Amino acid sequence: MGGHALRSVALSDPGIIALLNDHFVPVWIDVRTTPVPDVRRLDQVLIDARLDQSRHIANLFSLGFFLRSVVLDPEATTILNWQPTTLLGSGVHLWKDRSFAYAQFGVDEYRAMLHEALERFAFLEENRPAEGVAARPR
Repeated sequence: MGGHALRSVALSDPGIIALLNDHFVPVWIDVRTTPVPDVRRLDQVLIDARLDQSRHIANLFSLGFFLRSVVLDPEATTILNWQPTTLLGSGVHLWKDRSFAYAQFGVDEYRAMLHEALERFAFLEENRPAEGVAARPR
């Protein structure tokens, strides 16, 4: 299922394709053949998947069903579509939002996830300290 479902549903929708092409730099990584990129905070998205020393998915369950759509900021330091990072949290996400965390493949769910990521990016950009100005401590 996994990637095939995503490609045949959300990623074949003309509206999703336009949204991705207009606002994102989409990258497809097949973790069955390619190591998981060493991106800061990506461990939060792996949920229960384990990596071997070469950064390939090590556990068979995750290898057979490992679908993640991750939206990062341009510096690849912030996950813009943050979702639950535990199996329990992903189960709650499934019950509430009809998809596992980071595994939306329905057109409406995928579109909502992308729009939420764009909104979060806009919020972060609006609240980013000006160049050379120190951020106020919180």
